Amino acid sequence: MKQILALSKVHVATLFIACLLIIIYLEQEYIAIPQISNMSVVDETVKTKILEGYYKFRWLMFLAPVVILLIRVSLVALCLFLGSLFNDQQKKIKYTEGWNIALKSDVVLILFSVAVCAAAVVAGSDAATEFSRHSSFAFLVDSNITDQWLLVPIAALNIFEICYWFFMAKLVAVQTGDSYWSSFKFVLSTYSVGYLFYIVFLMFLLLYLTN
Repeated sequence: MKQILALSKVHVATLFIACLLIIIYLEQEYIAIPQISNMSVVDETVKTKILEGYYKFRWLMFLAPVVILLIRVSLVALCLFLGSLFNDQQKKIKYTEGWNIALKSDVVLILFSVAVCAAAVVAGSDAATEFSRHSSFAFLVDSNITDQWLLVPIAALNIFEICYWFFMAKLVAVQTGDSYWSSFKFVLSTYSVGYLFYIVFLMFLLLYLTN
């Protein structure tokens, strides 16, 4: 784990961004564009206009995930920094150290994106949807009788997200020298609380949009 933390942040961030761009390209080529081309409810003229608009703003689909990645890492780093600042029992974590931990931890979420993309390319978009559903808590509820505003936040909790917590705790333990379980409690009291607020925000947003 010390070797992982010692890796260059610039190199790791560049690798993650490259992976995201490849994933986005594959999802566009194997899912989005074929779905538009195979739409049976519209004629060829409408399909052509939709594809023209799609290609025109396609660059935004490459930019958005990269921006989201950097924002997510920065916010997680802020959670770790502020959490250590106000916790007297926790060894202090500088913001740059928190950013390094958050970035390296993100490999778990990148692997989730890779898995979903692989399922989509190999078996189709339906298989990717099923994989996402079976890896999340959404598998435990009936989507036919569960409101959308409640289903999306439930789906936000998945196996990879839980693994992300454990992996981040390990990196925090290595960075601070604290025990693993002490670091895991710290992650639960900082990042996990922030993630809970994010899920609650999703619930209220979707409830507002669907009413």
